[in-house]
Amino acid sequence: RHAGEGGRISAADECGGLTTTNSTGDCMTYRLGVDVGGTFTDLLLVNEKTGQTWKAKVSSTPHDQSEGVLRGIERVCGLAAISP
Repeated sequence: RHAGEGGRISAADECGGLTTTNSTGDCMTYRLGVDVGGTFTDLLLVNEKTGQTWKAKVSSTPHDQSEGVLRGIERVCGLAAISP
């Protein structure tokens, strides 16, 4: 691990993986599933600690599938009240 600015290890580095911290500083780990289809892209976000889930469905973008995936990530993270 590398110390960030000011010699401190960030919360994400301390927790490892796809994580964020809650208001008490505890690590929270999430699992993200993405299904890109021809019409819609479906996303499922799971809080690994609590089992709580959030779902999002956005239009697929055939010309650049990453656009739909990124839009879906923003939406599902917004539903979970975490930053993407």
